[in-house]
Amino acid sequence: MRTKYKIILVVLAVALAAAGVSWFLTKKQKTTPQTTPQPTQTAITSPVSSTTGTVAATAQADWHVYTNVQFNFQVTFTDVWKDYKVESAAKVADSAAACFDVTLASTDKNLAGASGRVTPVTYCVFTPENWAKVKGKNGQNELLVGPTYVYTYSIWEQAPSDWQILTEKEIADVNKTFKVLPE
Repeated sequence: MRTKYKIILVVLAVALAAAGVSWFLTKKQKTTPQTTPQPTQTAITSPVSSTTGTVAATAQADWHVYTNVQFNFQVTFTDVWKDYKVESAAKVADSAAACFDVTLASTDKNLAGASGRVTPVTYCVFTPENWAKVKGKNGQNELLVGPTYVYTYSIWEQAPSDWQILTEKEIADVNKTFKVLPE
């Protein structure tokens, strides 16, 4: 009978030890910080197709950064701009080298129209000579003067009802990130 109690005692001791080790490992795992691999920052590049006039974009790991390699500029968007698209826009009085609408999906039927998108900001690129001819006449605001181009922007006149969060200050904050890239 004593042997039976000894076996029960040994089994109980092993079970308690196993439970203790399991509890310790579980607690340690919860307190150990987990490292999350960070995505590499690959900017979107958007050369304008000469045949279609549309902006071709490559996949990116960081959606916040838009880079245009054809006109050497980059702009960084905040989280408010999630799911933005950059589309080729009509040129301003045919004097701009190119214009790019930054669009967002909108449910405001009055302002979004059939496309379902609104344009909070349009960026245009001018040669210095062409900019000198149209400066102050086309609704564009000078953003930066680079070695090759003058970069301008215009903003929407009225924010749609579902984009009241996107204020002129928010657009101005994004414009502060605009930079000319080395050629």
